[in-house]
Amino acid sequence: MTRADIFAELDRSGTLAAYAAAARKLAPLAQEMMPLRVAILANHTFDIETVLGVELARRGIAAVFHQAGYDQYRQELLNPESELDRFRPDAVLISLDIESAFPELAAGRVPEAAEWLESFDALVAAWRSRSRAPLFVCDFLPSAFDMQGLLAAGGEPSAFDLTMELNRGLRRAAGFTPNLFIVGAAALACATGLEGWRDRRMWYLARAGISPKKFPALARLAARTIAAFFRPAAKCLVLDLDDTLWGGILGDAGPNGILCAGSDYPANAYADFQRAVLALRSRGILLAVASKNDSALAEEAFEQRRDMPLRRRHFADWEVHWGPKPESIQRIASRLNIGLDSIVFLDNNPDEIALVSMALPQVRAYRMPERPEQFATFLASLEDFDQLRLSDEDRRRPELYELRNQQVAMAAAATDLESFYRSLGTVLIPEPASEANMDRIAQLIQKTNQFNLTTRRHDKAALAARMAAGSELWAFRARDVHGDHGIIAVALLDFAAGSCAIDTLLMSCRVMGRTLETAILCFLEHRAAARGARELTGEYLPTPKNGPCRDLYPQHGFRRSDDGNRWTKDICHSPILCPEWISIEGELTGCATI
Repeated sequence: MTRADIFAELDRSGTLAAYAAAARKLAPLAQEMMPLRVAILANHTFDIETVLGVELARRGIAAVFHQAGYDQYRQELLNPESELDRFRPDAVLISLDIESAFPELAAGRVPEAAEWLESFDALVAAWRSRSRAPLFVCDFLPSAFDMQGLLAAGGEPSAFDLTMELNRGLRRAAGFTPNLFIVGAAALACATGLEGWRDRRMWYLARAGISPKKFPALARLAARTIAAFFRPAAKCLVLDLDDTLWGGILGDAGPNGILCAGSDYPANAYADFQRAVLALRSRGILLAVASKNDSALAEEAFEQRRDMPLRRRHFADWEVHWGPKPESIQRIASRLNIGLDSIVFLDNNPDEIALVSMALPQVRAYRMPERPEQFATFLASLEDFDQLRLSDEDRRRPELYELRNQQVAMAAAATDLESFYRSLGTVLIPEPASEANMDRIAQLIQKTNQFNLTTRRHDKAALAARMAAGSELWAFRARDVHGDHGIIAVALLDFAAGSCAIDTLLMSCRVMGRTLETAILCFLEHRAAARGARELTGEYLPTPKNGPCRDLYPQHGFRRSDDGNRWTKDICHSPILCPEWISIEGELTGCATI
């Protein structure tokens, strides 16, 4: 029985007994999934492991659980000798019940939230000093038990007010605390009928803060949140046009006949779907089109229909012709320099979805719902685009690809490559790691695959420790005639006994092929010399994806060491020269040029 069969059977029932049966059937398949050690802490009885384990398995994760004792979450987070520490979790899920945290609510007294939030911040800090494992905190459910009656209507504080203040405080803490994330249990409960989330009989019998009947819904949300931390989000949404992005067949109806704007159904539903697509773009998701259509007519539709939300410029790539869609998607991935596994493809035609799924199994291909009013909700439900945090660079990604497309057009018009490079007027701006750029640095280290010499996945805490021990961490920005490309490269340098070792060197695929890597190595060599190093060393650790940087070191005068992965260069001879069409801003503007 396959995982798909198991989940299809489970979804026909969805009962707790069905989850238990699914867990037994999934156990032999654990080796096919990513292992994850998950600790569960709570201040109430919270036996969600079986259901959560099944929902994590749905997302390709085989979980092993540690369940802390009843109301032992403080002790577990504070004590370095606790069972939690011995378990060494990869993730920690915390569920807190407001009546357990504030028993005085039963007597009608509403305490202040500030003191509790301060104590919770201290717990998180204590845990973070010992572990990098992320914390996933279910926010407080509003209590259905309130002895104050209508006093809140006269301005008195209420239990509901306390809940909202606590939840706002938790979200503020998540905003500035590394690897602390909120599972939105309160919003889920309110959206699905708050009263059903609390079983008073189970509360009095077993101090169960959440009705077990609601475990499937909460486990789906918690598993989705945990999975989003451990797996990369898709980078590009590829869309069909007819009866997907707009209603009707463009070739039959013409630009003025397609349904994409206005207040009448179904045109208004297609317009809302386009707005939802634009919302994804504002989060940094690239948009592309793969449609069997007349390209000139499609261009004309975007030009004439200024009333529809999407414009032609919103698309980073465009494949509109009568050829096979798998080939279109492959070309889109190649031009955008992303993997096929980073693409989500949506189409209304089941045959096209089947063909793409068969030819390109890495692509996440989905058939659109039957009715357009379901489109926006369907898009929001896709977990492929889940992101727990967004950097400024994420938000700018579509804009940066627009710059890249302008450069591609300029390169095509250039008479030779050097003239093209010179026309860009590229400036490289090195900047040391700081609070302002650390999130982007850590993100690039975690996500960059193609131009990444070692693919060592250091997190922020590890990077901070390395810098405290004397290592240097550099980010590199780039700008040219088209604009600011943001942080495009990262380097981590270690110094010891007259040597500088490049532990990590990576660069965004957006700027590959512009000789920026040479300018970066020139800068690194000067940094090594400034610290008294006589040699510069680096490693190339091959992976299935980092072939583009295979020859970086030999092309820049490094010698291979005996083990085959390490490369060494004498700083005193044959310095690495910065290409003369690139200027390095700041400390090393005197770097030699070709």
